[in-house]
Amino acid sequence: MSGSVELSKEELFSLVEKAVKPQFFLLIFSFVLLFDASLVRFHHIGLFELGTSNLSTSTVGITLILTFLAFSGLASMILPFLYIASIQLYIATVYSFCLWLKQKIEPDNEPIHYTGPKRRERDRVRPWELREEAHKTQSDFLIQLYNAYDTTRKQEQTNQRRVEFFAFCTLCFLVLNCCLPSSPQAQTLAQMSITYFSTTTHIWLSLSVFAVMAFHSLHDDTYEKRWIYCPPLHNALEDKDEEKRKQERQFQEEIKIRSEISRRRREETLE
Repeated sequence: MSGSVELSKEELFSLVEKAVKPQFFLLIFSFVLLFDASLVRFHHIGLFELGTSNLSTSTVGITLILTFLAFSGLASMILPFLYIASIQLYIATVYSFCLWLKQKIEPDNEPIHYTGPKRRERDRVRPWELREEAHKTQSDFLIQLYNAYDTTRKQEQTNQRRVEFFAFCTLCFLVLNCCLPSSPQAQTLAQMSITYFSTTTHIWLSLSVFAVMAFHSLHDDTYEKRWIYCPPLHNALEDKDEEKRKQERQFQEEIKIRSEISRRRREETLE
């Protein structure tokens, strides 16, 4: 008996833990929007009116199953291709315009993957520096350190892409919920909210939020902000950079001395 109680507690905790994740909320919200649109389209009954309607339980169950099948097919086969196409369109329009505008505002701004002499954080190195050093030295420690970082990074990217795709799904189903033809007898959730608040501001705000969630990673410029803790490699690279900076300073001083000598010679010639 105690074993089953512990199991139920673990299942409840696992369910609550999943419920607070963004992808869980987006997935459930998308399905609710599609189910609500299905009820309005085929039965002329909104989700809020379902409890007071004369619709039989079997009809609601069949609609729920068919909606689930449609949702599964859309989310697994159609919306991924639509998302890829929208990303390409976004890159060709909004992203290109943002790059052009940024170049106009900050013409001397360096590219995202600029690898110049920016000072490193204390005892930390950049991922590409660790990768190159691991390939050069074939050090097991450096290879394991980079592999651990790479595994974590790929997992984070997978979770991020999942959230972005579910946000795009929610965006599509919210548009469908808003644009579905309504009738005096039934309205979708989005249409009811517009009628209740007498404004579409909250709808546009929601669409903007989901759009930002779906496409914000395309503007990710945190490449130089990723660091891996590795003091020995940090010290070695800092010593090399310091030597390069010293050579650059010496070169600049030589240039100044030569310029000064040339200036004095010109003055002597003129005299």
